[in-house]
Amino acid sequence: MTGTADRLLVAADLSFANDAAVRFAASVAKALSLSLELVHVVDTAGTEPLADSADPAVQVYLRELQKRLTDRLDAQSAGLEAERALVEALGVPCTSHLTNGRVWEAILTRGREVDARFVVVGPHSKGPGERLLGALGEWLLGSTADRVVRHAHCPVWVVPGVPAGDDVVAPQGPAASLARIMVAVDFSPASMRGLAIAADLARGAGGSLHLVHLLPHGYRGDSSSPCAEDITSAPSTIVANDAKARLHRVALSAAEGGVTVHEDVRVVNHSFHEELLEAAREADATEVVLGSHSRSVLDHLVLGSTAERMLRRATVPTLVVRG
Repeated sequence: MTGTADRLLVAADLSFANDAAVRFAASVAKALSLSLELVHVVDTAGTEPLADSADPAVQVYLRELQKRLTDRLDAQSAGLEAERALVEALGVPCTSHLTNGRVWEAILTRGREVDARFVVVGPHSKGPGERLLGALGEWLLGSTADRVVRHAHCPVWVVPGVPAGDDVVAPQGPAASLARIMVAVDFSPASMRGLAIAADLARGAGGSLHLVHLLPHGYRGDSSSPCAEDITSAPSTIVANDAKARLHRVALSAAEGGVTVHEDVRVVNHSFHEELLEAAREADATEVVLGSHSRSVLDHLVLGSTAERMLRRATVPTLVVRG
């Protein structure tokens, strides 16, 4: 098994859209023999600047706000207990934690407190401050899920919700998940960590792996890439064969324990994220695992561009492992 932490943390907002994230988290926990903790955060973002005000009217407002917050915490407690019982019924040990604050910060704080091996987030509505940021704010700061991915101490699963207008179907149980896990492999430390996690999941759930390595056009590789040369046209046969050999070696290691592993080396005809999305569709992937290794000086704020775009468009649970 990779890592020593024995708990998975899932952010539960008690909505139908988030139910898929809770059920998926249970499938991961079961495959890796982890316990699960549900954390629900009552959002109080935007009230902090008022706390120190001496204005009597503000103090009256804050007392009323505190009463409403207490009432809401009491109401949400019952919903959280129902979610916990659902997870226990799936055969996964589960605890719950109810708190208040800025949603993404509270999730991250709790993840560190319990030393979570993974954090699982689903779709979360944006707070009023985030909605006012516009397109640039969405890219840089983003939603709760984006912020958790950028700042978490551990790998993060992002589980898409049910698209508006889709027919409502029964949420899938653990047995339906982790059947075909696609892993983007560029041989960086982050992607190799992701592959090790995916192999553990496949062994635990009886699933298969689909490893994808992309050979880019017009790209100067670095020392961690099999393409450490200028490629101004289609990759040479030597480079392609080297990439296939390296991918085969890591595939053999991932196959230990009887895991079926498929290997796919392909030339990028579009953008990196479009190529990975196409590979996921062709493989009928049930999950995608990505390593992200942004070289930006704002590393904790900005994901690698491929991971960023994949998370925007992925229709299956996607694990981001940061370098």
